[in-house]
Amino acid sequence: DGDHVEDDKETMLAAVGLPADFCGVSSTLDDDTGEFRPPPTGLQPVCNAQMTTNCSVSYSGMRCPSECSYIAPNPHFVCVFQCVPADQCASANVNRPFADPVARLCTGCQVRGCLVCSSGSTCRKCHDSFDLSEDGSSCTFRLASSSPLKIVGHGLKVVAGVLILAGIVYTCIRGSHPNQEENMVAITRARRSRH
Repeated sequence: DGDHVEDDKETMLAAVGLPADFCGVSSTLDDDTGEFRPPPTGLQPVCNAQMTTNCSVSYSGMRCPSECSYIAPNPHFVCVFQCVPADQCASANVNRPFADPVARLCTGCQVRGCLVCSSGSTCRKCHDSFDLSEDGSSCTFRLASSSPLKIVGHGLKVVAGVLILAGIVYTCIRGSHPNQEENMVAITRARRSRH
């Protein structure tokens, strides 16, 4: 039950000499096994490692090392995070590209398609295939000349043109149908007998 888990947390924190309300790392992802293991550095966060937290969803009590001082929450699991430098917020979590200098947290940017935000509402650099507006307030999607969609479109036009040309050439080379004269005689007789 919840009380038992809370008692275990308090006991664990007391065993390492920390207050019961301390917020820290509860495990670190082992890249070799893909499993979460007890952190090698106690309850302190480390740089560029997926970690779980013993805290609520609030990261306010967490402090990352100075060389990677921003907390980047995992985009899929609320209790998983990593400590990254400010310029790696977007690569750690594409939904949180802005390194908030006050909270030391990678946060969302209000500009869709933005790779690096200069503030919560302005963009410094857009993702590939997006153009940045002059004031940094928007990233507009564009189809690049080498985009796969354009290449497929041009390819379909070429194939259609070749098929039409082949049909014209086939008709010209083959000439008329071998029974064309007999068919025309039959059509003429049918028209006469109609009236």
